[in-house]
Amino acid sequence: MSAPLIAVVTRTKNRALLLERTIKSVLSQTRGDWLHVIVNDGGDPAPVDALVARHLGAYAGRVRVIHNPVSVGMEAASNIGVRASESRYLTIFDDDDSWSPYFLETLINELELRQKQFASVRGVVCQSMVVREKVEDGRIVFVSTTPFNNWMQSSFVDLDRLAQSNIFIPNAFIFEREAALDVGLFDESLAVLGDWDFNLRFCMRHDIAVLQEPLAFYHQRPLAQGADGNSVFVMDSKHREYRELLKNRWLRRDLSNGGLGLLMAHHEHRLLAAGKDPRSAKRRTHKISRIIRGFGRLVVGRGDVTATEILRVFRFAGFKGLKRALRAIGR
Repeated sequence: MSAPLIAVVTRTKNRALLLERTIKSVLSQTRGDWLHVIVNDGGDPAPVDALVARHLGAYAGRVRVIHNPVSVGMEAASNIGVRASESRYLTIFDDDDSWSPYFLETLINELELRQKQFASVRGVVCQSMVVREKVEDGRIVFVSTTPFNNWMQSSFVDLDRLAQSNIFIPNAFIFEREAALDVGLFDESLAVLGDWDFNLRFCMRHDIAVLQEPLAFYHQRPLAQGADGNSVFVMDSKHREYRELLKNRWLRRDLSNGGLGLLMAHHEHRLLAAGKDPRSAKRRTHKISRIIRGFGRLVVGRGDVTATEILRVFRFAGFKGLKRALRAIGR
């Protein structure tokens, strides 16, 4: 049997209710040359095996289940799934998300089309929708939907924007296996934000085409805790912590290659944009001191106050402030 065109890697742990939706989403695809690799990362194997068994007919041999005896973490689980498969393309499909039935067909066609135009393109991402929901009495209850990144209107992922924050979710991204191996797979030392780190490393070497169509759905349960929760909410503090670690890591790499001047120039540019030019700090301090002195001379009624000082006070305090100062003189 020849290798499938794309391997779909799903990491899961004790979320059978949510996983079934993901399985049905894979099985509903209009393009069928895929392999679904399910990596059960330290969870109870029985519910996963039972769930897959119910869909064996529809899978028709296109599923592979791996049970990790103990949890190795999201990024290591992704790498296990990648290495346990063979395919030209890869995608990471979280166990609580879903796709349009046309996701694989549309994105693969778009990727192959763009690759004919631009040799640098090695991946494609589509726009996404956020689906807010909650789990009640063993059921998934829909709440609302909102666009996640419909502002992405460019032809390619903007590396500058991606460096600020992760602008697309894993299940919206299809990429070449060869390119992933070239940049290195997912960093297993990262408890969270491993997808952002991978996306940055990928985009630093290759272009990612953008399909301006929402075919991937990012399911969120903001109030859920435990296994049903999203890591972005349940592990919010860890996300902030690892963001700082990643930022420092990238800065150290740049600085080790002589990027200190660029860092300093960028910092100065930010200060200038915010009206905080460090070179004018002394001038501002001196000017404020003169205004305060002039204001004091007005209040105490000093006869040697100048018109320039009165004008400075007026500019600083406005008409009411100047009026109060003059009134104080007349008392």
